[in-house]
Amino acid sequence: MKKDLEIKEAPIQLGKQIILRQQKLTEIKALLDNKTIFILNGDPGSGKTVFASQIAQNLYSSSIWITLTEQDLDPVYFCTNLYKSIKKKFSRYSLPDFEEQMQSGKLETIHYESYIKEIIRHFRRTTKKQVLIVFDGAEKLPAIGLAKKAMKTALSFSSKNLHFIVTSRKIFNSLIPDKDSTDICFLKSDFFNFKFDEFRSYAVENLHEITDFSSLESVYEITGGWIKGVEQAFQIIKQTDHIPDISVLAESLGEYFHTTKIIWADSKIVSTMWLLSLLDEINLDFAIKHNGNTKIANHLVFMLDSNHFIYKKESTVFKLKPVYKEWLSRQCLERLTKQEIEIFLGNASDYSINKNNIQTALKYLIKAKTYSKIEMLVKENILTFILSENPEDLYALLSQIPAHILKGSVWMALAYSLSFSGSSLNYQKDILLNVLENIGKQNAEIAEIICFCGLIEYYAFMQGDLKNGLIFKEKLMDIFDYDNKSYPDEIILLVNSSLISLSTHVSTPEDTKNLIDKTLLYAEKLKSAKYKSKLYLQSAFFYQNIRSYREAFSYLDKMLTIKDLDFFHKYMGLYLLYAFFGFQKPLRYISAKIREQFREHLDTFFFDNVKLNTLDAVNAIKSGDYILAREYINAQKTFAFINTSEYPKSLFLLIDGTLDTMEFNEEGARKAESALALAIESGLSEHLIGLFYSYTGAIYTFTGNFKNAEKRLLQSLEVSENSGQSQICANTYAYLSYLHANIGNSETAFEYAVSSMRFMEKSGQPIFFSTTNVILENLFCYARKSKLTTDYSSKIAFEYYNVAFNDNDELIPVMQVNAFGEMKIMLGEHLLEPDLISGNFRIMIALLLSSKDYSVHQETIQSYIWPTSNKDKARTSFDNLMSRFRKLLADSFYRINPKDYITINNGIVSLINTKCNADQFINLCSDIWESYEKGEYSLAIKSAIEAKDLYTDKYFPFIKDIEKVDAKRQYTDRAFIDLLLVISKLNNIIPDIINLDQYFAKWFEIYIHETDMVQIAYSYYRSKKDHMKCHFILSKFNDFLNSEGFSCDEINELLYMVKSTR
Repeated sequence: MKKDLEIKEAPIQLGKQIILRQQKLTEIKALLDNKTIFILNGDPGSGKTVFASQIAQNLYSSSIWITLTEQDLDPVYFCTNLYKSIKKKFSRYSLPDFEEQMQSGKLETIHYESYIKEIIRHFRRTTKKQVLIVFDGAEKLPAIGLAKKAMKTALSFSSKNLHFIVTSRKIFNSLIPDKDSTDICFLKSDFFNFKFDEFRSYAVENLHEITDFSSLESVYEITGGWIKGVEQAFQIIKQTDHIPDISVLAESLGEYFHTTKIIWADSKIVSTMWLLSLLDEINLDFAIKHNGNTKIANHLVFMLDSNHFIYKKESTVFKLKPVYKEWLSRQCLERLTKQEIEIFLGNASDYSINKNNIQTALKYLIKAKTYSKIEMLVKENILTFILSENPEDLYALLSQIPAHILKGSVWMALAYSLSFSGSSLNYQKDILLNVLENIGKQNAEIAEIICFCGLIEYYAFMQGDLKNGLIFKEKLMDIFDYDNKSYPDEIILLVNSSLISLSTHVSTPEDTKNLIDKTLLYAEKLKSAKYKSKLYLQSAFFYQNIRSYREAFSYLDKMLTIKDLDFFHKYMGLYLLYAFFGFQKPLRYISAKIREQFREHLDTFFFDNVKLNTLDAVNAIKSGDYILAREYINAQKTFAFINTSEYPKSLFLLIDGTLDTMEFNEEGARKAESALALAIESGLSEHLIGLFYSYTGAIYTFTGNFKNAEKRLLQSLEVSENSGQSQICANTYAYLSYLHANIGNSETAFEYAVSSMRFMEKSGQPIFFSTTNVILENLFCYARKSKLTTDYSSKIAFEYYNVAFNDNDELIPVMQVNAFGEMKIMLGEHLLEPDLISGNFRIMIALLLSSKDYSVHQETIQSYIWPTSNKDKARTSFDNLMSRFRKLLADSFYRINPKDYITINNGIVSLINTKCNADQFINLCSDIWESYEKGEYSLAIKSAIEAKDLYTDKYFPFIKDIEKVDAKRQYTDRAFIDLLLVISKLNNIIPDIINLDQYFAKWFEIYIHETDMVQIAYSYYRSKKDHMKCHFILSKFNDFLNSEGFSCDEINELLYMVKSTR
């Protein structure tokens, strides 16, 4: 490297405790038996010195700290520094001959290796404790030379009792001693950055006076967890009570960046770096072309080797870290002329256009404020903007163009409108209408088509204003000719996709299906992930609207497999279908994930927020949580009354009316009727009106207005049966059955109940979307009486609604037993106190639940509980046990017959009308794998969410040495490991759809004997690039294998297998 390179560093206070990195210290501690050298590389201010200090203070009883300076470039000085540092810590340590030569100045450079060997060998002989030596600031030593060799020699003496830490900004491969590389652990820059949980802890500990943390995450986002950046941001917050943006933070760190900067004597390099900081990423060939020679390449590589706020994105592409990039760009704007900057950005734009990166070219032209060039660029590439896969990025970019410039343009404004996805919707409408005025007499048919398509989507899809949507459809059809072969495929795709947003609401199912199928062909042809995902989502909702269960989830699965689709839309797709099909637990989970991960999106795109609140209210009503439902309703009430279009207001009123009815408010029926009238007025297709009739009829049923109830329910059937919507028919017949049962028409009630069950079986979806317990109880009781529906109704009642029929055809609650950890027994909402379930009761129940069909001969139970008693005495003891258990059930649960739950016939003891969560868990795990292997990812995720919290402990851990119980415990353990494996695969589709950290934290060491568990954990953390966790896993596994007596070859083979896991 050239001599005119140097590094200047700001002084760092040794061991300044920003925050104790407890989790990272735990990871290091796990490695101490296998690693003897730790090399800490990272950016300035990343906390290398602090963390080295924490390791020394918390993991070692004795440590020696050596802060390297430029004097250590002299190997003799290095030797004396090492010797004095050891002697200062260990006063009895002494090398008289060495000290004499040192004091007389007779130490010779040529013998430095001998001196180091003598110093460390003698030290190792004089102490039996585990000691750590820290060399802090090794970047001050040159990459080659005697000083670096001196340190390398010292490191070569690492051993079980003598460990080393080296901190350095630079990455020195020449530092690695000639010994087993498995002794060395490299900790790189990303390791030192705060994890988010550490960031939160640091905030709580340091921002005592700050009461509002709601926007604090932005600090973490702009700093990437870089410790110096976080520390500085918090100082600003304390001083100003405001969260700084990136420009304020960069300015406040100016002195720090200046004192740590890499200085290059060539002024051309300095100005080039300033200009390059204006770019998103630095392409090496462009940087060389601009600089005029390869010096800039050497400089970038030197920055990379020195961990100077830069990283490699690809082999010839570099990126500056955000805060440092902002600081450099400020230097550029302050020190270079406007003309220099514009010329540079113009060249960068031309380079991007040549690379077919139109959006990046646009970005640079916007920075240069050359708006005439932007208008031409957009016009010439409008088809590219139609297919843009990153509309949110495009929106953020075009928002930088001044409003008056956009208002006077055609093509820039169109590109802007194409980037909208829900925010500032009225502004989008105004832009499109303004473009239509600006077009005037220009021959710009394509621009007009884009405007009309945007307005159709704005009104029909985003506003729910079907009337205005139809008006602009008519305008579009006046100028768009499907028979015109000259239209580009991108335009046909845009037209069709906008028409689908209207067609799903106003056209027949057949017409909509044909339009979707035709449009999908264009999306496939153009390989547009954005439009494919949009069409898959539209298709899923279309099939959901007509209650076609399998097709809806099939299209959602296709959408989930699109790699480039943003995660919000994947989550929202899952959420909407889970909502419409009544999967309550998965719906709550996905809703919480959306609210947690996409708060900023929901604040910006308020229509998505409205959908979330509306459907969460519906789910809360189904769960009987009317207080929560009212919170969701109130959150969107303001919007519902400001928005004047009929369709969204009708949906709001329908849900609000349903909630009123559940709260015994007579306004519910009036609101439902208003909702129905608005839905009809809106132009909604007849097949969708059936749902409004059904809900309105249900509300009248609850209020006792059976005449109006029957009228609306029969109207719902007329519409829904004609359009093949089996699930709506099933719900409607259920209410009609309840209605007629209440007015004494038992025969009609029976017929309607049977019809309800048959439609539900036909729909393939056994979850009612609008029912309460009284409706279900009536339905099941009548449907069971028919041979046509006896089996199906009994199955649905037991599997989905936790009720069953006893021998007298009475509906009873299912007994539910928790088998994971402490045994618990529940009937309905009532819990049998666990401490009342004695040891013998537990053994009997565990044996029954571990046997096929929950049945076992009483002699088997007797043999385990009373193994030494004779047969007659054991039988007497068993009869007493059975009698006491039945009495316990009768005393604990009101008005139940214990014989409905535990029976004995001919010596066979059986639990009936009983569920065990262990079997539920096993079945769900099987369902997840079956769905996953079929590519039914949305259903696999649903089942995984339902299963993820069931396995809280081992299966009946308090029972040992009972073969049946032990066998089932092994089976549930295997199912749990398989669950983690399939979740790790589902996380490849939506990252961290279920975070596995909590499971590995609790279960990894318990299941370390299972190689599969080790492979899953290793693969999971490797995918997250958490190298320390990977080291930790391998270290623990290696320790376990050694403790079990595996040979060295066997251990190496297993470790290789783990590291090869895909």
